[in-house]
Amino acid sequence: MPAETAPVDAAAADIAPVDASPAEAEPVDALPVETEPKPSLQPGEGRESPPAAEDAAYGSPEEKIIANYLASRNIKILFNGAIKLQHQRASTTLEMRVSIPETNLQWLEDRIILDHQGTLKGSVAKRALRRVLDYGERLRLAELAVPLFAELSNAEQEIADGNWLRLASIFKGDVDLTIAKIRQFFWLVKRKVSGERVERHMMLIVVSSKQGVGKTMFVDKLVSPWEEAATGPILITDVTDARSADIFRFPIGKVDDMEKVPVDKIAVLKSVLTSGRMRRRKLGTMGSIDLRQTLTLVGTANQSIHELVEDDTGHRRFAALEFDSVEGEESNERIWSIVNSIDYRLLWRSVDIRFGPPIGPYLNALAAEQRKGSLETDLLAWLQGIDIDSPEFLAIRIKGAIGASGLYELFVTQTGSTMSQTAFGLKMRSYSLRDDVPLGGRRKTSESNTYLIKPKNAAEPLT
Repeated sequence: MPAETAPVDAAAADIAPVDASPAEAEPVDALPVETEPKPSLQPGEGRESPPAAEDAAYGSPEEKIIANYLASRNIKILFNGAIKLQHQRASTTLEMRVSIPETNLQWLEDRIILDHQGTLKGSVAKRALRRVLDYGERLRLAELAVPLFAELSNAEQEIADGNWLRLASIFKGDVDLTIAKIRQFFWLVKRKVSGERVERHMMLIVVSSKQGVGKTMFVDKLVSPWEEAATGPILITDVTDARSADIFRFPIGKVDDMEKVPVDKIAVLKSVLTSGRMRRRKLGTMGSIDLRQTLTLVGTANQSIHELVEDDTGHRRFAALEFDSVEGEESNERIWSIVNSIDYRLLWRSVDIRFGPPIGPYLNALAAEQRKGSLETDLLAWLQGIDIDSPEFLAIRIKGAIGASGLYELFVTQTGSTMSQTAFGLKMRSYSLRDDVPLGGRRKTSESNTYLIKPKNAAEPLT
């Protein structure tokens, strides 16, 4: 893997998100596989508090007063807008701990106004504070991002390669494709943060139908080098809602337990994933604002992407990772021993954004994988369209129910599906609960396994 460099100036605090342009719609080969490297970055030292007033970032005297005030008190501005008191001594008693003030924006405004009575007017102080905080947030993003663009030494590259292989081993599917999916997610985040053009937009989704595997904890570890520059848990509806604006300034959006996307919102979601800029409604007004879209989504789900996003046009904007786990603590222990051993910061640094999208060479493999996944939704469509009273189904009826083996064989015969009988049975467990599927739960007897036929109206008992 090539060593990492990045087109970002380490000294520049104002990291601009990617801007939409006509070039964004160019085909994948618009980015060369290899280009002339741009000047590399070295890890930044970061700042413990906003820069001193002489840093020329602050144009007004009021801004300089507030910047010096924050610096003198070791108040650090985090990217998510949180305010942190640096070097705060740990409390040793419960009484001391509960007496620590909540250091939010209102608290900070009050402290500044009270400590500068006669020097700053309240309204002026608030406006100046907002500008200082905005600049502090951008500095914080630079502090988090710059080290993740640092080049790897040869020894570090070897370690990173081993980490990639170990990480891929906990997921089902081809190892190279699995690595490419995660690297593509990293590449998108870093390209957007550094202001570079982006191709092959994609949402990464960690999938497992089993509970307690640790999907959310894994995603938290995966994005941990970005700290608070990754959002807290958000919903897909937050992304598609025209009133949502603030989340799009974050580099990473974490969608926990992704819900089914309403059919009328699928196009909206795909548009958000691929947009460089967008208009969002300004709260409290009838107007809207134009903003940069810097967000790259990563999520968790209990269902396949084909079930969550029922889109006949395809699922190329989504890439799934499915844990290779079985029932039992031993399987989970194997996964977590690997997850906990990975150096995620090293993996982020190993993704070189000077070159084309990592998923590029694997698009055919990704498409084939997604076609295989679509077989499950083919089953749902088939079940929704069957005629229980047709000759084919009458032939496999057993005491007023439908034989399980006969149903599977009929499905394979009529659709040409390669789905295994075990996978068929597992899918039938969830599909039989749907109102639009005419077959109910599975009934097991000493003679056979059957699926109950649902009544045609609520007044009829199950057959």
